[in-house]
Amino acid sequence: MKRVESKANDLFSPFRRRLERFDRAVLSGSWLAIVIACTGFALDYLLNLALSQWLNPADLGDYSVAVSIAVFGGMFALLGTDQTLMQFLPQYLEDTDWNRVKGLLTFSFSVVLVTSLMGSGLALGGAFLGPEDWTSHPSLLAFAILPLVSLTLLSSKTLRGFRHIVMATAPTGVVLPLLIMAGGYYLSLQGRVTDWDLVAVFGMSFLLLLLVQMVVVGRHVVGPIGRAQAQYETREWASTSLSLMVAAVLFLAMEQMGIYMCEFLAGEEDVAIYAVLLKHARFLLIIFMAVNLSVIPFISPALRRGDRKELQRLYGTSMHLVMWGGLLPLVVFIIKGEDILEAFGPEYAVGYPGLLVLMGAYYLNFIAGFSVPFLQFSGHRRIVVWSIAVALVVEVILFALLIPEYGFAGACWSMGATLCGLSIWLTTQCWHRLGLRPLGLLHKVED
Repeated sequence: MKRVESKANDLFSPFRRRLERFDRAVLSGSWLAIVIACTGFALDYLLNLALSQWLNPADLGDYSVAVSIAVFGGMFALLGTDQTLMQFLPQYLEDTDWNRVKGLLTFSFSVVLVTSLMGSGLALGGAFLGPEDWTSHPSLLAFAILPLVSLTLLSSKTLRGFRHIVMATAPTGVVLPLLIMAGGYYLSLQGRVTDWDLVAVFGMSFLLLLLVQMVVVGRHVVGPIGRAQAQYETREWASTSLSLMVAAVLFLAMEQMGIYMCEFLAGEEDVAIYAVLLKHARFLLIIFMAVNLSVIPFISPALRRGDRKELQRLYGTSMHLVMWGGLLPLVVFIIKGEDILEAFGPEYAVGYPGLLVLMGAYYLNFIAGFSVPFLQFSGHRRIVVWSIAVALVVEVILFALLIPEYGFAGACWSMGATLCGLSIWLTTQCWHRLGLRPLGLLHKVED
């Protein structure tokens, strides 16, 4: 028996040695976040099915537009403060710098509260002063709940900074679709459900989530943080927020530009096919975001300590988790992608080759995407902004050249080439400027 156990230990010892090289905190946190994210994806799919039963296509479209306005408006109102908070909060907590912790939290929540209220007020004023049809659209409610969405998103990032993985991800990922489904089901029992009703349920759900999250955040600030004298680094925090926001907006423009270029240079069918392909390719974003939320709180403290070993371990662990975690959905889309697209209609199946191009590009981009926070948090924010800006210009040129001739296929090749080029460039910059090797788990001097 002992001989069998010894052979088994010898068999798995290389695997155990390899596993020990990974950062355990990121490893455990990432898989928990991935499980929550995948559960949220399944619940969101069920929610969409329920919405299609409760609402007619026109009302469902109005509801989708209203929710999109609330979410993207709420994200824009953050003005990058969520990323700034994720960069500095873990660093200040490790240094027990309670004065700056209190100042950073006050600064972030004050900025978001003011900008979201201003955005909400301007949007509501524009709606009432604009055409009469605007006041009959449920987007009016979306404008009103924008501050709730912004503050909830910021609270989630705050809790992640305090390393509460479940409370940072589960409320918006899992609880939110459950609340909307419960509210919609209750309304359906009372009679007809309208798009206005469900947008109201959406807003009330965010209010409940915000209250719960703020209670948890409040528990952290009643001790030494609450007694501290707030110290503000306004100039540093504001400049960091601005550069991080610009980088995020530029990358979002990169992703959405193909839809607009297809609209102008091709036909409606090309727009529809490309939009469906892009949505499926971005499925891998679930894996990336889960790992990203787990690793970000550890980057700034490691940079502050100058711990090259830990930085390399964090960098390599993040890349490996996305590479292996995203491999299964990638293989599934390669094998069954054509059938999945055909479920949307026979005309979408022709986009299968384009789906493979976009999936491959996003797979590489999400693996290499961890170069961005490492570069940004180490002070190399300008190179990130300029790199994405140049990539956006190159992408637009490729769209202009290829879409008129090849339609959505030209958009897929343009997007794929730009994403791959940007990913390789940023990874090279991370290696050159920080000495971090792609997929490496040990610093060079240890190998």
